[in-house]
Amino acid sequence: MENLDNYEEVVNYDHRLHRIIVEKASSERLMKLWSDLDYGSIISCYIYGFDETDTVKRQYKIHRELVDALETKNVETICDAIHRHYMNSVRHFMQQEGLPEDTFNMSGPFI
Repeated sequence: MENLDNYEEVVNYDHRLHRIIVEKASSERLMKLWSDLDYGSIISCYIYGFDETDTVKRQYKIHRELVDALETKNVETICDAIHRHYMNSVRHFMQQEGLPEDTFNMSGPFI
């Protein structure tokens, strides 16, 4: 993914990585939840007017950190990485929309 420059490929790999993570959790409930929500995630990649070049540049580092945490097999490390991963996305969306960070509780419990 580090050398990808095609936005659609990056979105596809992002989707696949997240699907693998959810599948490895071996939870039917989590898979159902993720499947129901993932469609919206994919659609948002196209309707929010993201800067595709910026998105492509950021994706490798963001997901490398997540994969590195998964490779530790340490539950706390993995949970922290997943929390950071999603909260960073929330922050990014909020910045794009001009919303102050204090409109959303960024420090609440994840699990």
